[in-house]
Amino acid sequence: MQRDVHLDEALTAPTSSGRLRLVLAALVGLLLAVPRAGGAAACHSTCAQQLIECKRACPGGGQARRECRATCAERSACAAPGARIRTLAYVVTECSDSLLGAGASSIGQKLVVRRGNCDPVTVLEFPMRPLGPDPYSRCQGYGSFRVGEQTVDVGVFQRSAVLPDGSGVVFEVTNDFSLFPALTPEPPEKGMFFVHADGAGLRRLGPASRIPTFYAIGRVVYNVTELFFAVSPDGRMIAFSDLGTGSDRQETAQIFTLDIATGRRRKQVTHLRLPAKPTRLSCIAFLDNRTLTFCKRVDSGDGNGVIISGVFTVRTDGSRFEEVPVVALPGGGIVPVFTVEGSGSRAAVTVVFHEPARNHFFMLFIDPFIEELFLLQGKTVLQLTNFGRSDTTRAQGGVVAGQRVFFHASANPFGTNPGENCQVFSINTDGGDLRQLTRLRDDKRPTTGCFLNGEDRACTIVRVWVDRLTGAVGFASTCDPLGRNPFGYQAFSMRPDGSGLRQLTSTRGRETDPDGTLHVELPGPIYFR
Repeated sequence: MQRDVHLDEALTAPTSSGRLRLVLAALVGLLLAVPRAGGAAACHSTCAQQLIECKRACPGGGQARRECRATCAERSACAAPGARIRTLAYVVTECSDSLLGAGASSIGQKLVVRRGNCDPVTVLEFPMRPLGPDPYSRCQGYGSFRVGEQTVDVGVFQRSAVLPDGSGVVFEVTNDFSLFPALTPEPPEKGMFFVHADGAGLRRLGPASRIPTFYAIGRVVYNVTELFFAVSPDGRMIAFSDLGTGSDRQETAQIFTLDIATGRRRKQVTHLRLPAKPTRLSCIAFLDNRTLTFCKRVDSGDGNGVIISGVFTVRTDGSRFEEVPVVALPGGGIVPVFTVEGSGSRAAVTVVFHEPARNHFFMLFIDPFIEELFLLQGKTVLQLTNFGRSDTTRAQGGVVAGQRVFFHASANPFGTNPGENCQVFSINTDGGDLRQLTRLRDDKRPTTGCFLNGEDRACTIVRVWVDRLTGAVGFASTCDPLGRNPFGYQAFSMRPDGSGLRQLTSTRGRETDPDGTLHVELPGPIYFR
């Protein structure tokens, strides 16, 4: 965290006044919204020790030694130098299915937090236990698509977030919305919780939201609408949707805030009227410490997705509720994904054009329309990509970090992605200097680009993150660039230029015993700071 480094330097630099040091120390204490546990405290790091031992065994010199040491680094779970990660939080879901649904099934979940290169710490765990037959073959489905975020329909961990300074994690536990109650663990206590990044200080903040994180028809999930809490830039407050009374005295989805330090639900900041059609609130984000933005999503009702019916801003005290005049370009519709940079907001958003895309993967319930990345800054709208493809960012937008925007796409602008696999790209905020940062390949199976896939389809990328303080770029993927993810889903990190690629998680993925018993272990949802 650059600001912390500068303050630490100021506190330790020689000065003529010890009083100045005390004043600065007091100011630092006042600036921290939530007590920080651990910080840079020493911790056990298995990956660091393994890296040392691996390099120690390399030959004495020359090219062979250099290649050996490089291989050791690639195989390490430690983040590369220059791509320091602060806090990685993720849910691990493990299930087994004897004889693919014919016998006893088991499922378990745990929340894991990793600080930097410290060993991961399990914060809360619901161990696996036999739950009887799985007539819906959910474990087989998770193992086939191998994306951990899909487990929200049967899991107890729902919304989560890492605080901006990486000092703690907020998460939600409930099984109220499980589509498969017989398979879902029973938590001893439901609600929203906070824990420090070192696993200490677990405490309950308040009740869980009464709104699910996904949209489903029957037992099929079509949209995951709100996996992550919005967190204020100062780390004091989270925002989320929950049921509340509107101005018409009817109960419907509203935006709430909650104070992390006290656990007091500070304010119902909206008082929306009951809509005529099923509507969800998403795209929730803080534009600054006192201003929230969100969008209304009207469910289509047929599984074909949602329509953004409006973008709004509101102060955290409930005042200044306004609709944002977002004007779509001709033939397009904007899907807002807001990010915060400094004291102002910039948004890297996806614009969907109702024109046939150059690529068309046959994907049920997905229209083959063009998606492009745009940058919204104040009243300026700038088109960043012109790929003409149907899966650029997969409507998730990009991440603005400094003067660059990071996103995922299956384009091949340089001839370096002939298989049209999903890759991580970056581009300047002025639309220049496009770079392909990853070289992921899966030549054995047909590609579906950045769409979710099954076992007979090539690997993909699900989400991209950037730590704006350290510069580390993270992404979640089903690919196996380092030979440690043969059939799974893992979190990766790298430097902003694509070098120093490391696999940060090491779950089992999908494995089948000789007797036909299936084992699946996947991380997700994953949150990176």
